[in-house]
Amino acid sequence: MRAAVTLTLAEAAALLEPPLTEAQLRAIIRALGWKPDGHRPSGPSGGRPAAAYDATRLLKLHEVLAPFNEVSLRYVQAVAMPGHSMAPPFAWR
Repeated sequence: MRAAVTLTLAEAAALLEPPLTEAQLRAIIRALGWKPDGHRPSGPSGGRPAAAYDATRLLKLHEVLAPFNEVSLRYVQAVAMPGHSMAPPFAWR
């Protein structure tokens, strides 16, 4: 049986390349609906424990987000073309 390695958001933010801030990482995790895999004590003075997430998932986060980044980049490039309207490539309902 393998023991799961977990990271807090602060630890993951320091390791990810290209870098993300802890706030950006928290927003992405929340949007993806990921739940913590555990919690870490906050230190000797007590306080709220820090959420910890599976290290493998966190370190592959850019891979998970790549399709969304590609769609955004194509849209920005299309909108930047001369004569192109600012309408999104889909209909809002």
